[in-house]
Amino acid sequence: MAINTHDLIIEKMRSLLITQGYKVRVNPAQEKAYSVTGPGFQPGEKVTYYPDVYTYDDVKNEVTNIYEVETSETITSEAAKQWKLYANGSAKLYLVVPKADLDKTKQLVVSNSVKVANYYTY
Repeated sequence: MAINTHDLIIEKMRSLLITQGYKVRVNPAQEKAYSVTGPGFQPGEKVTYYPDVYTYDDVKNEVTNIYEVETSETITSEAAKQWKLYANGSAKLYLVVPKADLDKTKQLVVSNSVKVANYYTY
């Protein structure tokens, strides 16, 4: 079975972050192997979600960074709602998108008031 672009980028991010000394967890192919619990949109609400890639500090028991990998097809207003949820917690959110879709991604971020630490392109 051929690996798709989304999962290939997830694997590259995992490898890169490990070489930089991070502890990393990944959820390729829509897997729900590793969850994150964080604040929802309502006061006091806690939700569980499954980001594509995240780094964590096991001493402090906290997620430090979330990396969400998107393809041209998945950069949508629905995805922006998910990004906003991920950015709602204490972890920094990074979006990993195709170069050709960076402007579209930034427009969605602004129109949905998503707090993004940085963008990575492929």
